[in-house]
Amino acid sequence: GESVLALENAKTSAHVYAVPANGNSVRQVSSGDGVHGAVSHSRSAGRLAFAYENSESAPEVYVSGREDFSRRKITSVNADVPALKMGQTELVSWTAPDGTRVEGLLTYPVGYDGGRVPLILSVHGGPLVVHNRTFTGELGFPLVQASAQRGYAVLRPNPRGSTGYGQSFRAAVIENWGPGPFRDLMAGVDKAVEMGVAHPDSLAIMGWSYGGYLTAWTVTQTDRFAAANMGAGISNLISYQGTVYYPFTYNFLKHYMGGPFWDRYETYEERSPIYHVKNVETPTQILHGAEDEIVPPSQGREF
Repeated sequence: GESVLALENAKTSAHVYAVPANGNSVRQVSSGDGVHGAVSHSRSAGRLAFAYENSESAPEVYVSGREDFSRRKITSVNADVPALKMGQTELVSWTAPDGTRVEGLLTYPVGYDGGRVPLILSVHGGPLVVHNRTFTGELGFPLVQASAQRGYAVLRPNPRGSTGYGQSFRAAVIENWGPGPFRDLMAGVDKAVEMGVAHPDSLAIMGWSYGGYLTAWTVTQTDRFAAANMGAGISNLISYQGTVYYPFTYNFLKHYMGGPFWDRYETYEERSPIYHVKNVETPTQILHGAEDEIVPPSQGREF
């Protein structure tokens, strides 16, 4: 009864925290790089059970003392999965033009031994999402190791607006969808080029939902990418607000754009990729579910 246990993202990791009921400072309970989740607490035993994974290891169940945290694995659910060769993943960081510090996870091709390779820039949704140290061999977007096996490096950036980096970083996209995150993304690409990893003439970008939005925005602002994949992306913020099924999006966009579209018409237009579409030169694949109710398929059709 002295504290509440909570899960929260911490940059590219996710940890268990104890939030004291008396208002004292929050205490981090778990430790190490990786993603802790699905936590169960035994008050009488003073122990935690939880799932844990990192870039190289698939999720398993672990236990630990609550006060003396030390992970002990108790399941081997994924023991029979073939141990395929995987590309190495490392944390990289860079500075955007306005001085904002940005992080991302860079996965190298399988067997990488130096030299420049094609790079896929994989943009997360949200904006309140984050690329973290989940298992890179998982079956799901963006299929990091499948790309690594085909000779691609994959950069998963956490531009401004991402969760896990504090309130001001999350709020930095209010009335700033598009331009601010775009500069963060391009600075990340420059970093991969400067590292001697990415070939500047073999760049691709992909994203889903808000990541699809940023993909669409990016190809209206630059021709540096050889190919793009816009997945369930938002292209027109005004028509999106009028056609989406879920009513929460009214307040969602109202918050990010500084008000409803009829009071902030110029902001909604300026931040909509469709109003810049004449600039697109990048071959762009548009993917959309025909029955998508979160981002209606009309958004893909417009673009």
